[in-house]
Amino acid sequence: MTRLRQFRGDRNECNFRATIDAMQPWDREQDSHARVVASSRFPVKPVQKQDEKNWPAQCRSVARLLLLDGLLPRAILKMPEGQLVGTGSSMAWRQRAVFVVIGRNEGARLVACLKSIKSLSDQLVYADSCSNDGSPGVAKSLGAIVVSISSPPYNAARGRNEGLSAAVAHFPDCEFVQFLDGDCILQPDWPKAAIDFLDANPEVSAVCGRRFEAFPDASIYNHLADLEWNTPVGRSRACGGDSMMRVSAVLSAGSFDPELMAGEEPELCSRLRAHGWDIWRLGELMTEHDAAIFHFGQWWRRTVRSGFGYAQTWLKTRSSPEPLGAPQLRSALLWGVLFPSLALAAALLLANVGYLLLLPSAYALQMARIGLRTQGCFRVRFASGALLMLAKIAELLGALRCLTSRSYKHSIEYKHPRF
Repeated sequence: MTRLRQFRGDRNECNFRATIDAMQPWDREQDSHARVVASSRFPVKPVQKQDEKNWPAQCRSVARLLLLDGLLPRAILKMPEGQLVGTGSSMAWRQRAVFVVIGRNEGARLVACLKSIKSLSDQLVYADSCSNDGSPGVAKSLGAIVVSISSPPYNAARGRNEGLSAAVAHFPDCEFVQFLDGDCILQPDWPKAAIDFLDANPEVSAVCGRRFEAFPDASIYNHLADLEWNTPVGRSRACGGDSMMRVSAVLSAGSFDPELMAGEEPELCSRLRAHGWDIWRLGELMTEHDAAIFHFGQWWRRTVRSGFGYAQTWLKTRSSPEPLGAPQLRSALLWGVLFPSLALAAALLLANVGYLLLLPSAYALQMARIGLRTQGCFRVRFASGALLMLAKIAELLGALRCLTSRSYKHSIEYKHPRF
């Protein structure tokens, strides 16, 4: 299995070179086991013998896959856009939900994202943050309402706000909004499952499902991202960038804070909870994400952005009863400043350089502790422990960058344009 799978459905729109040559030696070694690992993570149920009377439903499912991949003209089925699977009440949610996608230079990933939505619904808005790869034109050709953001700040929060405003203007009767990042593919069963849950739980304002990586074994960095998405199911304090929300709840809470370069989702969720709403995470598959992190520099920039977001959300909420980002900042200060300072001070005051050995020993113990809690082989456990400890330094640098910056015009990007 190669990374070419991420470009499915884009044979006519884009001409991208294979990226397997950009993978690290570790990536190539792990890629050969990708199918085995994927099947163990998401086991496939045994196929049961189908009743011959169900063949029309089976044909519709096959037709939907062909339409999504661009291999079957829609006119053959004489079906309007968005009416590909199911009839009657099974598709009643389509008129109640609008989809808002944000992106910047996502290329083929954006095409796959928009197609996965258009196979289910026509109510689609794409908010573009000054892309230079033709993304707005591609989105418009796929039937999306396009909102172009041409002036800073460029960030996810502003993109979602602009997209939601356009969605409310074009689809005023919509009750729910599904936010998606442009590098994600919507799972077809998710919208109905989310709306059914929200209908059954009127006190819930936002719900999200399981985001998973398309290529978790292409690199250790993708693997860590996949572990990051695997959060506990149930009532939660916050949701991620992909989530289904009540339009009325988001608007009454003031929408996303457009000044935040990162961490805008937990900040909004904190205000929703302050208004008496609940946030839930479900076990259903929601979106397939393509992190496309193959090099240490990409991972480092992404982690610096996380630290920037922790500091920025803490500054926004430090006077509240539950300041956001505080635990992450304390951990970064502990491992990035306090422990090194104590070891250096002990060595200088006691004139014994042996105290400096306490620092690598403490790091090694913490790495071992993280590795024991990580699933996978020894190499994955060791790499996870080492990277998560290095992340403390990157997060600290991101926090310092936030505290010393006077203005924030652009989110910190980590993806290479080639991906």
